[in-house]
Amino acid sequence: MDTKFFDYCVKTGVISQQDLHKVLESSDDSVSIYETLIHSNVITQEQLAVSAGEYYQCPVVDLSKITPEPNATAYGTSQDCRRLHFVPFAVDPVAGVLVALVDYSQLSGVKSFLKSARIERMKFYIAPYDTLIHMIDQLYGPPANEVAPKRLRRTTSLIQLQTELDIQSQRKQDLSSMFDSASSDDRRLKAMAFELAACREENNILRQRVEQLSTAVELEANMLRELGRILKASGVLTNQDFEQWLFTQR
Repeated sequence: MDTKFFDYCVKTGVISQQDLHKVLESSDDSVSIYETLIHSNVITQEQLAVSAGEYYQCPVVDLSKITPEPNATAYGTSQDCRRLHFVPFAVDPVAGVLVALVDYSQLSGVKSFLKSARIERMKFYIAPYDTLIHMIDQLYGPPANEVAPKRLRRTTSLIQLQTELDIQSQRKQDLSSMFDSASSDDRRLKAMAFELAACREENNILRQRVEQLSTAVELEANMLRELGRILKASGVLTNQDFEQWLFTQR
């Protein structure tokens, strides 16, 4: 939480010091302060987004009027978009991936996540909290704890991905110990069934990572081709040089 931003909100009169203090006292570390403020009815999501845009000098976007592009949203995951409150919603040939976020103080975390997906160029926008969460629900489904409380958390980080696989391996061992009181055949059948389910889960995680890497490679290729066209149109590259450069990109 950026306390200086909320001080700015008090100074500009969009929220009173008393209301802010009351909300902070009742806030829960597991819930975003933005969500707490909005759902306490002391400020609207639009007022909060506009104030954040003014304070951080960042453009504000109304996601309710945006049709997200699949080649952009593929860079996000339900877990990480909810954790950092952001959504990659479009791809611009010049600016790169356009990203909406709620809390600008989370910018470095969002950048690190996107760079791990090989995104180098990105442009950020402030979005109203509830509208952004609604888009996450539409794109990636409801929160994991509403679908399957014990489902493994997913991430695109290779280190965290390996951690997930290690956790699944540990779960296999833990489950095996639960079968000690069952018959030998029952233990084998249950162990095999669980191992099969774990393998499917591992395949899903790996498949998701491969899809995201493929999308990143495709985006990079598209950006390179677009750069070549710009260089050709500006006269930096001749037609012959452009065709030769384009051939090397295949």
